[in-house]
Amino acid sequence: MTDKWADWLLNKRYGSNIENKKKILEALYPIRDKIISNTDINQGDIALDIGCGDGLIGIALLEKVGKNGRVIFNDISKELLESCKKFLETQVLQENAVFFRIIGRKPRRNRRWNSRCDNRKVCFNLRG
Repeated sequence: MTDKWADWLLNKRYGSNIENKKKILEALYPIRDKIISNTDINQGDIALDIGCGDGLIGIALLEKVGKNGRVIFNDISKELLESCKKFLETQVLQENAVFFRIIGRKPRRNRRWNSRCDNRKVCFNLRG
């Protein structure tokens, strides 16, 4: 794996201990749920998860938009998008997921705005 962030998120974040993974996810789920509850995303909407990472928020958004909605998973990391796709292959709402990879150079770390903006989670509701 060439992407250091993807490697950490997929392989090192929880360590090798399944109990540790459960504890971390139990702490993350309420944060994720609060983020989603503060959106105006409803059944049938199209939601865009920018910087989707391992899909923690986007996968939960699939339930919120339901069978007539869509969630667009967006990330610069090919490995993270592939991981989301693989997980969703076993899920009921998998056909409602769209994957979009940003292709281009990664932002330079020495620019001031990168430290403030690069790691924020943004969920958009796209309405016609």
